[in-house]
Amino acid sequence: MSQSDPYRIFVSHGWEDHEEFDRLFEFLESNPTFFYDNSGRPETKPETADHEELKKAMGMQIASAEVVVILAGLYTQHRDWLSFQLELAKRMNKPIIGIHAFGDDTIPPQIEELAADIVKWETGAIIEAIKHHARGESTGRFETVEFVPPDMDD
Repeated sequence: MSQSDPYRIFVSHGWEDHEEFDRLFEFLESNPTFFYDNSGRPETKPETADHEELKKAMGMQIASAEVVVILAGLYTQHRDWLSFQLELAKRMNKPIIGIHAFGDDTIPPQIEELAADIVKWETGAIIEAIKHHARGESTGRFETVEFVPPDMDD
């Protein structure tokens, strides 16, 4: 992937800053060969907009993405916005990647139901999921499995 053709992602938000939103970009930026453009921009919230105008603005952000990344850690605080993003992404046939809440293995049922993939906070797994679901690419990355020999005393 090159800088001239970055992956177009939408990262979930509730129109305000959140530490998991910022953390995701720290993870993505830690890989110098992964290029992306995030269309999810909470800082562009129109201050005078009503709820319907905010939904329309968020819909435009999702429409320009190849894949939607839903941060489970935002779900409790922004349940309505994340539910809207999940449903809209599904209607637009955008693949959805769920990321566990940081330091927590639980996933809200709505994310689990609608996500094409759910990953933990591991840079390689997140990037692999984005590449796979955005463009059907496989990095050839594999997981290491620890081999435990059988107990020979049995």
